Amino acid sequence: MLYPDPEWLRIFTDGSLLSDNPNGGAGVFSEIFSFYVPVGRGTAFDGEIAAIRTALSQLQCHLEKFTRAVILCDSRAALLAIVSDSNPKTQDILDCRYRLKNLALLEKTIVLQWVPAHCGAEKRLLIFCKHSYILEVDIPRMTVFDDINFRTSYFIDQRDCQVYKINSLLQFHELGDEISDIEEDESSEAGKEVLRKLKYQEKKKTTAKSEQFILPLEKREARERDLGFSETSISPKILCCLPSSIPGRIWLSFSRNDSGYIFEFEFVKEFQNEPIEFTPVRAVEILSADYVPILSMCFSVCGNVLYMGLQNGLLHYCHLKESFDPTSGDKFEILEDVRAQLMKH
Repeated sequence: MLYPDPEWLRIFTDGSLLSDNPNGGAGVFSEIFSFYVPVGRGTAFDGEIAAIRTALSQLQCHLEKFTRAVILCDSRAALLAIVSDSNPKTQDILDCRYRLKNLALLEKTIVLQWVPAHCGAEKRLLIFCKHSYILEVDIPRMTVFDDINFRTSYFIDQRDCQVYKINSLLQFHELGDEISDIEEDESSEAGKEVLRKLKYQEKKKTTAKSEQFILPLEKREARERDLGFSETSISPKILCCLPSSIPGRIWLSFSRNDSGYIFEFEFVKEFQNEPIEFTPVRAVEILSADYVPILSMCFSVCGNVLYMGLQNGLLHYCHLKESFDPTSGDKFEILEDVRAQLMKH
């Protein structure tokens, strides 16, 4: 999990317009404080900024209760306005920048993190289980027992959850291997797919796709054998997740045979009566990873860089052509000067 308790104080913020008038409001919630702040006449953007400003203001009042905090917001526009070098459009944006600098001077680590919203399942949560199972459940109801020591218990009804099973992903690695130079004269999608598969097979017989990380097939197969990879069906082990910019989807990284790839999955809109085999819709091969498992992932605040922490202790990054879209990455590198790069992005 990104920013886990208790190492990080997680602060949820949201801003919106009231349904029956042009006034806005801002909401903030965390373990140590929660507020609702009227914004007055304005836009939903003004409410998002006001919520972040309120969170930063409250952090300055509770310095003894945290060292690191992450402010979660579903407005990319609000986050970009705060971290941008351009002149602030409002006093609230200027206040946010001022408070962030003050907290940094006090040796407090503050992260602004975008999270997707309105995904069609706002009242659902995900439970990652062993042996490659994921449970998607409606928020459980609380039941109180007066005759036992445990005062509260939560029940998950079979009708209120969906079970996903992830089987071997070897056949889906092809999704992450980009094939370029598809014939422009081929207009039909079926024809392009045939060419794509042929080029994929040809590529696998020669080298890996990156000019920077060239690996002949014989060496690649030998490396896979050394790492214990096999062609047999082995259930993947989920290591970490990353929110997708597409509603109802999520990115996951795995160990074992699927190390060095990240896969995007799409949840069903309506729960089914039986478990569903979870198959990826997109994949990305992290070229610099060299089969090392990816233990953590997160976007930069602006969404233009994807950071990945690997099991070998190295931090990798990739510049994205499209914000918050890992498939648009054009270059994978190992972060040498971590502090300089983080300050830059």
